[in-house]
Amino acid sequence: MTRLVRGCRGRTDLLLIWPRGGAEGPGVPADRFAVECKVFHGSLERTITEWLAQTAGYMDRCAAHAGHLVIFDRREGKVRDEKVSGATKPRVDAGS
Repeated sequence: MTRLVRGCRGRTDLLLIWPRGGAEGPGVPADRFAVECKVFHGSLERTITEWLAQTAGYMDRCAAHAGHLVIFDRREGKVRDEKVSGATKPRVDAGS
């Protein structure tokens, strides 16, 4: 079973804890994934850079194996396909 933990110490929006091998219980090795959710405002490239750095900091504080940044684009005049996209970026260190 996957546990969802809201707001670990760094105030990440969501922390998923996924037990390895399907085992459950205290002490079972698990992968941790930090998920940060944002609403788009202003310059997309500038804010993505800032939000990725923020997400990396949450990953460090929560000991996450991976992090995901989810951006909600609520601007008018765009069709759904223009609002939904995905990209993979190399990790940005929180201290950078």
